Amino acid sequence: QLLQTIIDSIPSRLFVKDRQSRFTLVNQWSLERLGFKHNPKGYIGKTDFDFYPQFADWTYETEQKLMESGEPIIDHEETTIDEHGIARHYLINKVPMYDPKTSDIIGLIGITTEVTQMKQAQNALRESQQSLREFQSQLKILNQVAVELTNVETFDELAYHAIRHAIHSLGFE
Repeated sequence: QLLQTIIDSIPSRLFVKDRQSRFTLVNQWSLERLGFKHNPKGYIGKTDFDFYPQFADWTYETEQKLMESGEPIIDHEETTIDEHGIARHYLINKVPMYDPKTSDIIGLIGITTEVTQMKQAQNALRESQQSLREFQSQLKILNQVAVELTNVETFDELAYHAIRHAIHSLGFE
């Protein structure tokens, strides 16, 4: 009971699959997101072909390779488009599950975490950093102009410096 409570409290899709990639256990988070909240047993025995046919071939192949090789899938990033046309980003981890008596691989344990908000924040940060770099570059040019203008004594000198900086900022020399 304690273990099930812990599993159900994880705010990610946690699941266990058998050798045929059929679900044998899923947490409450998964059930609620896939519409099985009131029918938790309805998910058991189904495969990704029942829920995600567009990804099922790839998922099945990678899971079968995992169960043959014993090599886990760690921090695999996946992007999908939801029914509203919004990109959703997921971080997927899957590890083989072993029979404690024979050490044979009997399935896999997986956890899929949505990281869409984190990806959006990373993109916003990158855009902000780029804007800051562009602003710093423009500020540097303005600072150079200001320094040169402090020594200007005539209108002709002012015009000369203004034109020279305009040409330089446009990439002409």
